Amino acid sequence: MCSPDMFKDPCTIALESDKQLMKIMTEPAPTKADTFALAENYANHIIDGMDTDSLAQFAFDMLLDEYSKLSWDAITEEIVDLYDEDTLIDLLPDAQGNQSA
Repeated sequence: MCSPDMFKDPCTIALESDKQLMKIMTEPAPTKADTFALAENYANHIIDGMDTDSLAQFAFDMLLDEYSKLSWDAITEEIVDLYDEDTLIDLLPDAQGNQSA
């Protein structure tokens, strides 16, 4: 099946895109629900374009960015709450440097 746009010239397609964009820009302000839906669609679009390594790096970067804003006490409390004290001990910087294989 052929797309109707397949037979349009590039100038016509660009003009139609410009008209759609102008319509979006001149409509009343979007609601919070509209903004959330747009953000959700955009997030899905970004994720769909990523491979597994990119997703893992993105998750790491986002987590590190958020945790770097927290205090030592807040981070250690979360680790103990979500895991346990042994995990906290394993993750302490001094514990990692002193571990022997």
